[in-house]
Amino acid sequence: IVVFIKTPEWLRPVILLPLVVFRDFVAYTLNGVQDIVWSLALIGVIITWKRPTVRALLFGAACTFRQQPWFAAPFLLIYLWQEGGSRRERLGRTAYFAGISALFFIVVNLPFVIWDPDAWLRGAVEPSYAAFNFMSQSLGALTQYGIAPFPRLFYSALQFSSLLIMVILYWCYARPIGQAFWIFPSIFFWLYYRGLANYWMYWLPVLLVAITYRLDGRFSLPALSTNHRTRYAIPLVLVSTIVLANAGLAAYYLRQSPPVSMAYVPPVEVIFGGRVNRLTLTVTNDSSRLFTPRFAVQPETSIQAWPWHIDSGPERLRPGQTGQYVISAQESTFKAFQVGWGGQVVVSDAGGDYNLRAVLTIPKQTHAVNPDLIANPDYRYWPQDGSAPLNWVLDADTGSVATLVLVSQAGRSALKLHMESNPNAEVRPVVRMAQTISFPDRFTVWVYPTTTSTDPADEIYGLEVTDGVHQLWILFGPHVETQADQPQIIVIPAPLNQWSRQVVDLATLYQSIGWTIPLPSTRYEKGLRYTVPQVRLSWIAASRSRNVTSWFFSPIEQETGRYEPESLVANALKHPDNYYITLGDQQRSQRNHPLAQDFYRKALAENPSNSAAHFGLAENYFWSGEWDRAAASFGDAISYGYPIPGLAYKGIGWAQYNLMHYEEGAATFEQSIQWLTAGAGSDHDSRLADAYSGLGWSQLRLQNCEQAIIAFETALTLDKDHPTARGGLRECQGSE
Repeated sequence: IVVFIKTPEWLRPVILLPLVVFRDFVAYTLNGVQDIVWSLALIGVIITWKRPTVRALLFGAACTFRQQPWFAAPFLLIYLWQEGGSRRERLGRTAYFAGISALFFIVVNLPFVIWDPDAWLRGAVEPSYAAFNFMSQSLGALTQYGIAPFPRLFYSALQFSSLLIMVILYWCYARPIGQAFWIFPSIFFWLYYRGLANYWMYWLPVLLVAITYRLDGRFSLPALSTNHRTRYAIPLVLVSTIVLANAGLAAYYLRQSPPVSMAYVPPVEVIFGGRVNRLTLTVTNDSSRLFTPRFAVQPETSIQAWPWHIDSGPERLRPGQTGQYVISAQESTFKAFQVGWGGQVVVSDAGGDYNLRAVLTIPKQTHAVNPDLIANPDYRYWPQDGSAPLNWVLDADTGSVATLVLVSQAGRSALKLHMESNPNAEVRPVVRMAQTISFPDRFTVWVYPTTTSTDPADEIYGLEVTDGVHQLWILFGPHVETQADQPQIIVIPAPLNQWSRQVVDLATLYQSIGWTIPLPSTRYEKGLRYTVPQVRLSWIAASRSRNVTSWFFSPIEQETGRYEPESLVANALKHPDNYYITLGDQQRSQRNHPLAQDFYRKALAENPSNSAAHFGLAENYFWSGEWDRAAASFGDAISYGYPIPGLAYKGIGWAQYNLMHYEEGAATFEQSIQWLTAGAGSDHDSRLADAYSGLGWSQLRLQNCEQAIIAFETALTLDKDHPTARGGLRECQGSE
C-alpha cells in the first residue's frame, strides 16, 4: 500500500508487478516472514527524506529490528555527505542522522545490554559465527548441492570484500548511482553462505521506491564537477586487487581434493507412501584431521536439511579411515523423502569444521513420476522386511523356496535369485518376480545365463509376459530347443556365464506371432486413473534337474513408453475417434453394451472409416443378440481395412450360424481360418480354435458329422479346453 501510494501516478499501474510476479515475496510475507517490517521502515526513510529527524528515527528502528539494515548505513552516510554544501554542513548533516539513529538503537537495546551484555552481543552478531548449515537460494547453493567445495570462510571473505568494493564504488560514483545503492546490501546477503531468499528479496520494495523517486526527480545529487574525476585511479586499482584475490581464493578451493567422500549402499529402505527413511552410507575421511560425522537429509530443494539419526557406525573417523553408517529418519516421516523427488544427504563435522563436509545426491527415480514406466526397474528400493523389491511380487510354485538379494555380479548390479526345489517333483517349479505394467514397446535387459539347457521343460531363465489371453516366454541362453506348445516360447541366444545386452521389442514379437496388443484396461498409478493396454511382466527361472540354483536378473532399461498420460491426452485431442474406441472397449469388456455402443458411434461420428470402431460395434451387436447388424458391422470393419480380418470373418461366421445360415457360416469360417493361419505362430492361438469350432458346428447343423468331427478335433488340438468344440464333438459322436 505504501509503495503504491507513494509512487507517481503515471507509474502506479506497473509498480507492484515486480512484487506480484516474484511470488516468493507474497508467499513469505503472507506466511509471517518478519523482514517486511524493516523493509517498510527503510521505505519510510526514503519517503520522509526531507524530514531529517523522522528519517533518522526510521532508520534506527529498522536497525533495531534486524541486522540486515546495518549494511545500508555506509551507503546512506556517503549519500548524505554527497548531497552538497560546505564541509561543515556535510559533517553536521551526516552526524545528525547517525546520532539520532544510534540513539534510537541504544534506547531500545540498552535494557538488554545492561541485563546481560555478553548474551546481547553474541545474539546480535550470531550470524557471523554460529554453526549454521549451508542453506541458500543464492550463491551458497554451489556448496549446498556439492557443485563447488567452498567452505564458509570463502563466502565470508567474498561478502566483506564485495562490500568494500561497493563502498569504494559508491564513494566514487555516488551521483550517477544515486539511491540505487539500496541494491548493494541485497548483493551482500546474496553472497552469504546461508543466503535465504528473505535476506535479500525484501530490499526489492525499497529499491522500487528509490527508483521511482529518482525518475520523478525528487532525488538528485548536485552535478559532478570535473575536479572529482582525478581521484578514481587508486580506487579502481583497489577494486581490481580485491577481485583478483577472490578469484585466486576460489581457484585454491576448487583445486583441493575433497576432504570427505560419501556413497550409499543399496538397497534403500522404503516405508509407506514411497518414502525413503533409512540409508546405508560409506564415509571416508581423506583429510588430516579427526572427523566426527553428523548427517542431515534434504527431502526438497526448498526446505532445510533435516538431521537424521545415526543407527550404527563409528563415532569418529581418523585420517584415511572409512566407516559404514546406517542413518534413519526414525519415526519422523516428514524427514523422509519421496522416491520420485530424490534427496540430498549432507555429512558435516560435529566439531564445526566447515571444510569437512560432503554432499551425496540420491537421484530421483524417473519411473516414480511417470506411471507409464516400469516401477523400480533397478531394484534399488525395498520395503521394510520385504521379500522382494518395491513394486515387485515374488511368487514361487509349490515345491520350491526362493530368496532375493541385491548383489554385484561380474561388475554389474543385479538381483540374485537363490532357489531350492525338489528335483523329483513331477511338475517343474517356476519362480516369478512380477509386476503389472503398461504394455511396453521396447525395453533392454542384461542377462547372465548360468546353465546350458536343451529343454525348456527342464530349465528356464528369462521373461514371461501375460495379458489375460496370451502367455509368452522369452528365454535367454545357449543351445535351447523349443519343444513345448504352451506357453509360446521365443529363444534369444545369450553367452553362458557373462553379461550380454538384449533388446526386447515386445510389440514386434506380438506382431510376429500374430497376436494383437491387449485391450485397454483401467490403471491406477500416481493418483491417476486411466485406461491403457497392460501386461504382467515377470522374471522367471526354474530347474527340474538341480535342487539348488542361482539366477541373476539385471535392471531393466526402458525408453519412454507410448502410453504416458501426457501423450494419451494429446492423442485424445488429436484423434478423438481412438479415444472413444478406448472407452467403448472398456465398457464392452465389462458387458455394458449400451454405453459401449454410444462410444463406438461417437468414434464413427468423428471418423466413419475407423475399422476398429466398426469391429467394436460389431462385437457389441453380436453379444447383444443383434446378429444381422453384427454381420454388417464386421463386414464394414473388413472393408475399411481391419488389421486382423480373420477375426472379423469369424464374427460374421458366428452371426450367420446364429441366424441359421449354416452354409454361409461354414464358408465364412473357412475364410476366417485361411486368414488366421497366415500369421506366424497362429496355430497356437485360441481364436483359430474358435474358428474351427464354428466350422464344426455349422457342418454339424448341415448333418456333415464327419467333417464336423475333423473341425472339432482340430480345435481341441489348438485349445484342449475349448468349451464349444468339446460339446460339439460329444453331440456329433452321440449322433453317430
